[in-house]
Amino acid sequence: MAQPHWWARLLWSQKDPVSTPSMGRAVGDNLVESQFEYIHFPLEDFNYDAQLAAIHGLLHRQERADQELAERIKKADEVARRTKGRANDDAVDVWVELAEMSCYQDAAHSMAAVGMIAPLLESAFRAAFRSIGNELPQGDLVKNIVQRVDEVGMKQHLPTDLEPTLSALFAYRNKMFHGGFEWPSEELKKFDRLLCEKRWPNDWFSRATTDDEPWIFYMTSSFIDHCLEMAKQVIRGIVQFGLERHLDA
Repeated sequence: MAQPHWWARLLWSQKDPVSTPSMGRAVGDNLVESQFEYIHFPLEDFNYDAQLAAIHGLLHRQERADQELAERIKKADEVARRTKGRANDDAVDVWVELAEMSCYQDAAHSMAAVGMIAPLLESAFRAAFRSIGNELPQGDLVKNIVQRVDEVGMKQHLPTDLEPTLSALFAYRNKMFHGGFEWPSEELKKFDRLLCEKRWPNDWFSRATTDDEPWIFYMTSSFIDHCLEMAKQVIRGIVQFGLERHLDA
């Protein structure tokens, strides 16, 4: 039988310390760095450490692609500024085409980010609740998660901004997964109003506009980084919650 993943089988042991080299990397300084035994624990046999590493890897490749496209746009602009006549027309056409391409590439990268981070968080919460016989009900996912973590005593181990972060993340996921990159005008207006109503930080979302009206909404790099950090904190918190439940049993 394969060795269970370390983060899913942790138990504090006062007498027989077992060194766990990867502990500090993925669980962090909030938990002890050694003195653990393996037990069956809330996150089942899912390797969230590897999932987060894969997400970071893809996001890094996307960042390089953005930099390369930005450089192409810059060069097209330089050519357009130093040419005249037909050559200038061609250079301007190239610049316009690349600028438009960047709008859709940013949307694709936002779709990829929310499409990786949101399911990871949902999976972690569902696995944790399932392990204690407390399945999430159907309905408003974020509301049910926030309510359930409070009911089972997990809230103290999780980030204080869990609710607004999940609300923003899943609201954007729903729009992107059902509407694609470009949403109907009414959906754009609804999301724009939602940003005002919820008063999420201004640096969580950006937008491309046409005629001063929203055209495409994006997750910013700041919000992506924030969500990834929160995902790590959620994993740590779930592990800590499980350890305390075991010690109290």
